[in-house]
Amino acid sequence: MSGASLRVEGLTGHFRTRRGAVPVLDDVSFTARAGQVTAIVGETGSGKSLTALSILRIAPPEFVVERGRVLLDEVDLLTLPERRMRAVRGARVSMVFQDARAALNPVLPVGRQLADVCRLHRPVNRRDAEKAAVEALAAVQIPDAARRARQYPHEFSGGMAQRALIAMALICEPEVVVFDEPTTGLDVTIQAEIMALIGTLTAGGLTALLITHDLGVVAETCAAVVVMRDGRVVEEASTEDVFTRPRHPYTAELLAASRLVEGSLA
Repeated sequence: MSGASLRVEGLTGHFRTRRGAVPVLDDVSFTARAGQVTAIVGETGSGKSLTALSILRIAPPEFVVERGRVLLDEVDLLTLPERRMRAVRGARVSMVFQDARAALNPVLPVGRQLADVCRLHRPVNRRDAEKAAVEALAAVQIPDAARRARQYPHEFSGGMAQRALIAMALICEPEVVVFDEPTTGLDVTIQAEIMALIGTLTAGGLTALLITHDLGVVAETCAAVVVMRDGRVVEEASTEDVFTRPRHPYTAELLAASRLVEGSLA
C-alpha cells in the first residue's frame, strides 16, 4: 500500500444560518505526509472533524468553503467535479468514522458491505469482491474472516466493528485514510490494538490523518501533530517538539490538562 502527501492550504469556511454566516474554519493549513500518522488535536468545537469532512467533501450542506485548497498529488480535491470526486472518495482517500456501529448498515452482512464498496470502485464481479472482503477482514486481524464476513454488525464487538470499518476503508487500497476518533468508546486494550494496526498500515506507506482528543494516543503513535483552536491551526510540529517544546500557550494548556509528561515519549 503506497501513500501520497496530503496538503491543506488556507481552508476557510462558514456555516449558513438564519442569522447569517458563522465563521468556523479560518486559514487552516497543514501537511499529512506519506508513511506516518499525523494527528489533529484540539477541544470539542475546534474544527478538527469539520476539517476532516471537508477533505472528503462530505461536510454538512450548511458548510460553505470560502477559499483554500486540498491537494493530493497536486490535484485540488475542492475543485473536482462531483463525478470525479466520487471516484476519488473511497478509492484514493477514505475515512473511518468514530461510531462503527452507526456507520455499518445493520441489515446487511459485513462482508456484503465491504464487497459493495469494492465493486463501486473496481471492475470486479461479485465473487471476486466477496473474496476481497474476506481478505480485507483478515488483513485487519479479524479471526475466522470468512465466517465473520457472513455475520451482521450486531454480532460484532465494538473493537471488531471498528476493525471491520477500517477494512472497508482499506479495501480499495487508498493512499490516504482519515481516522476520526477511531478508539472512542473502546477499552484501553482494544484502543491499543486499533492504534497498533494503524501504525502497521502507515509503516507500509499509507498516509494517515488521525482526528483525536487523546494526547496519550498521539504521544505513542503519531509522528506529527496539528493543534487546532477555534477553527484555526495554532501549531504544527513533530510530536516530540509539541510534547517537549510547545510553542503556543494553548498547546501547553492541552498538555497540562492531559497530565502527560515528557517521559511519555520515552
